[in-house]
Amino acid sequence: FADCEKPGNLIKNPGLECDKDRDGMPDGWNAFINDSSHILKWIDDPNGIRGKVLYSEFTGEGNHNWYKWYQEIKDVFEFDVRQLLNSMRYSYLVNVQPYIINRTEYWMYCSHNMQAMIDLTLDLMCFLKFPLRNLGRFREIAWQAQRMARIGNWISTWEREINKDDLTSGVIAYAIEKGFVNPASIHLEKTALIRKIKSSNIENYFLKEWENSYQEIRKLGKKMSVID
Repeated sequence: FADCEKPGNLIKNPGLECDKDRDGMPDGWNAFINDSSHILKWIDDPNGIRGKVLYSEFTGEGNHNWYKWYQEIKDVFEFDVRQLLNSMRYSYLVNVQPYIINRTEYWMYCSHNMQAMIDLTLDLMCFLKFPLRNLGRFREIAWQAQRMARIGNWISTWEREINKDDLTSGVIAYAIEKGFVNPASIHLEKTALIRKIKSSNIENYFLKEWENSYQEIRKLGKKMSVID
């Protein structure tokens, strides 16, 4: 990666991805369609809002052997999917209503689109042995890991997102809280905002939060029993 241009982020090339043509996609990225058992399914949230979600046919022929614990935790899986949809809805809102931006709700909603909770639930469905009494602790660990992934994304993509008028980074919430920019003029002061953020201690703040989550995972891990 020595020939890659220096990215406009606080951390140098955190994802080890080259994007020399600066089209917003990793170089060599090729989209393709493969055969799978996934289906689109309608899902309704408690407010009566309907949307389509991509589901795997867990109960289809052959798949039930893989997703052994599907019936036991399917409600948990559907809850996690709704959390993902809610995070997308919140991301839409902050872009059309920047006055609602605040650090509390960014921590509450935005990490869900990293999908660690969904991935955990799918993995647990496939375990040969799975004592349900450990589910809560597993989810605590996944929550912290999801938060770490969200922080890593925020501090490595915030500048590009500002330039693209994407306000979903927690760095933006931090900047507004610190008074670096007014929500009403955030799209008009990009250069000044980027300069102020770079001169602040924002990297240290988020890296400290990342470390806090990492240490919490270590503590939780020591309380876990080994399962197959």
